[in-house]
Amino acid sequence: MKKFILSIVTFVLLFAFPASVNGATFNVTHTSALSWNASYHVTTSGNTIKKVSHIKTHALIGRIKHQSLIRDSSSKVTLKMTRSVGVITYYSYLSAKIRNHKLYVTAS
Repeated sequence: MKKFILSIVTFVLLFAFPASVNGATFNVTHTSALSWNASYHVTTSGNTIKKVSHIKTHALIGRIKHQSLIRDSSSKVTLKMTRSVGVITYYSYLSAKIRNHKLYVTAS
């Protein structure tokens, strides 16, 4: 329960207050209620993402069939996941983007 509350607080803070970015490592994480959770570390330098590591995904219901990390540009990365629950397939993503020295996280 503590992990769930901490994840929600982290998620709200990430969207409410973008982090200032100037050469640091950030933990990008998202938990979709009763669905999936994912996280990865992003190492930045200025407005560029230098490295992505420690990729973790977990399906809370069903299973993750496929995951891939895509570098959309030098300032954006997207973790795409395919999750199956029985015969139904869902597609989800977790993106991190740097703009004007701030880290923005989006998920679906």
